[in-house]
Amino acid sequence: MMDPMADISAASSGGGNSANNSSTGGEGKEVFNLHAFQLNTKKMDTVRSFMGIVSGCVAGVAGLTGWHGLGTSINIEGLIHITIIIDQLRTFHRMLI
Repeated sequence: MMDPMADISAASSGGGNSANNSSTGGEGKEVFNLHAFQLNTKKMDTVRSFMGIVSGCVAGVAGLTGWHGLGTSINIEGLIHITIIIDQLRTFHRMLI
């Protein structure tokens, strides 16, 4: 099964268990796909960068400066991370069912 977050198909990763495949497998099953991992990491970095900009803008527009602005920005970032974790847990739960 291919990782849906990576937005790649099995055909583009080489499919199967060949020597050229970037996965390490056991018993013919794909365990880790380096290409999917790299795409997911790139997407997470993009989301984190964008949300950092948004949280800083929200604190600035609200007129929060100094420690209050920093605290607001950190709280918004924490809320974003918690939301992402909850979404990933729900996705993982659906994969188990």
